[in-house]
Amino acid sequence: HLEVKGRGRFKVFLISFVGITLLLSAIAWVGFLVFNPNRGFSTQSIKLDLKGQQSIASGDEVVYVLEYKNVEKVPLHDVEIIFRFPEGFEFTQATPQPADNSNVSWKLNNLDKNSSGKIEIHARLIREVGSIKTIIATASYRTENFSSVFKETVSFNSQITSSILEIDLEGPKQILPEKRATYKITYRNNSEQNLENIKILAIYPANFVFQDSNPEPFHQEEEARNLNNQWLIDSLEKNQEGEIEINGGYLTDSDEPMADFKIQIGFYKPEPEEFALQQEKSVITEIIKPNLNLNVIINGSNQNQPINFGQIMTYSIVYKNLGQKELDDVSFTITLDADVLDWESLEDKHSGKI
Repeated sequence: HLEVKGRGRFKVFLISFVGITLLLSAIAWVGFLVFNPNRGFSTQSIKLDLKGQQSIASGDEVVYVLEYKNVEKVPLHDVEIIFRFPEGFEFTQATPQPADNSNVSWKLNNLDKNSSGKIEIHARLIREVGSIKTIIATASYRTENFSSVFKETVSFNSQITSSILEIDLEGPKQILPEKRATYKITYRNNSEQNLENIKILAIYPANFVFQDSNPEPFHQEEEARNLNNQWLIDSLEKNQEGEIEINGGYLTDSDEPMADFKIQIGFYKPEPEEFALQQEKSVITEIIKPNLNLNVIINGSNQNQPINFGQIMTYSIVYKNLGQKELDDVSFTITLDADVLDWESLEDKHSGKI
């Protein structure tokens, strides 16, 4: 037995309606493309070209130029260009001026066909050497016969390869424990502009004992801790340089034979507290454990002996370096504690100081 069911009228009507609607839409679109005199709307109606410096020095002034052009055959309306700047970007000026106080938006309004222009932005990029920073520009617009908003985006990468801040460090290559060690820091502004808010940090080895410095380190009076490893420079004029001298010493009982003394220089922001490292230098100091043998001989003997009044006494200091390292700036002191000594008769061919 074969049973045949007839199709529902509503279902047939719905399918037919949808099919006719799609057909009419396709015909209308083809007719728009064929008969519209302004046809030729492309996927990119506005051409953007962002140029700048690929290798820059941190803290130096950089210039970015955005060139734009309407490549459509119709005018573009409500044109606005918005920039997204990376961290560490400090806006200084632009031509033309931005439309907002945050310095990120330029409103061009209408842009006729084939018309073009450019935006020139001056700024400073302050960040770590070696970092890559990206600037993004986005243009939004409307075209004739379309109510939708279209967007075009372009980006440009800059790498921070150097810094306009330079720092150097000098210090002893070898030193004895508990001997005064002096480290000299020199810093310089290598640019043609004045710089502000510069910080110098000293990273001391664990066995280093700070004594004093010139100038004195920065510290806040209200803080309980007294920091002795940072110096703040409010302003550094173009090509200006400065010096910091740090004095201290190393502990005797340390098991570390080598001491790594480091310094850093960078830009800082008080609020929020940020530090953009620019350069780091270090000096390796070897801590020598002395092995110095010392004896005192009086009249040819190192034993206690009686003497007579008026007798000449000849003192001899016998020393020897039994270690594997050369010792520098060695000094000896002998204490003669007696009221009967005739100091006027003292003779010393080595010209010691009394």
